Amino acid sequence: METGRSFTVRYDEAIVRAAVRAYVWRRLVRENRGLWVAGAAMAVLTGYLAFTGDRSWLLGLFAVAAVAPLVLLGAGWRAHFVNSVGKFRRMRAPEARFDIDAEAIRIAAEDGDATIRWSAVTEIWERPGAWMVFLAPNQFFLLPTEGLSPETLDVVRAHAGTMRVTPRPSADA
Repeated sequence: METGRSFTVRYDEAIVRAAVRAYVWRRLVRENRGLWVAGAAMAVLTGYLAFTGDRSWLLGLFAVAAVAPLVLLGAGWRAHFVNSVGKFRRMRAPEARFDIDAEAIRIAAEDGDATIRWSAVTEIWERPGAWMVFLAPNQFFLLPTEGLSPETLDVVRAHAGTMRVTPRPSADA
């Protein structure tokens, strides 16, 4: 198998928005089910206390706890939307050059260059139109896949090695 590839990709706003939606849905909703269950329980307790006429500090505490997951979801979505879509909109030419070899991924775009060692990549989500390459649980970059050959994508998969590569999901947003 070939060990390296060089190619240029083009970004569009639709794939950037889709990546933000996928991140929010999966990381902030699906992977935090316990937070949502706790928030729902707090909402039920708040309703019960309000219905029974209790006006103690517990009512306020439970109400805040019930709303907290929604606030965190909104803040997470806004942060990733503003960062990702904002960066895309600031690009005059929404393109990047990728050079992939056995050691690293090199990315060159109009706003700068980066070299990312494969050991820094924690996971890859294969999404329709673009792969999300994670460097941390809340930090990713996009690799648009439109126009890339299956062989090129196989090279990326091969370098991914033992990291978690999630094939194209069927239930994610």
